[in-house]
Formats: sequence, structure tokens, C-alpha cells
Amino acid sequence: GTKPERVQVVVLRDRALIGLVRWVLSRPRAGDRVFLHTYSVYRRFLARLHERLGVEAGFTPHSPRAEFASEAIADGVGF
Repeated sequence: GTKPERVQVVVLRDRALIGLVRWVLSRPRAGDRVFLHTYSVYRRFLARLHERLGVEAGFTPHSPRAEFASEAIADGVGF
């Protein structure tokens, strides 16, 4: 659901994490989803949360990914 004109990837180097991802991806059957909620469902959930709290934090479904990258760079982690 985001920017279909470009490929988005994540590089994993930790063996335990690679094993966990492989295990998770080996479990679904045809037609199953690995993630139960779509981008739009997550976006609507965040909008309802902002409304109930009476604040506009500006979070989007992409925020955790962008924040993780920003924090890693600030901590001196290389690409």
C-alpha cells in the first residue's frame, strides 16, 4: 500500500532474527496474511486513538520505521 513505484527492503544480519522471520513466513497457508491488519486499518486505528485522546500526535503507520532509522543514525549506527 505504500509507494508501489519503488521497492522497499530491510536487510537482516542477526541470525536469530533471520531464523525467526523464516519461521513466521513458513507457517501461513495459501491465502493467510502474515500481518493481520492492512496499512489503512492501522491508519484508521491511529486516527481513532488521536480522537479519543484529544491530541494530534501526527503518528502514521510508517512512524515506527522512520523513528527507528532516525534513532539509529543519531546513535552512530552505519547504514
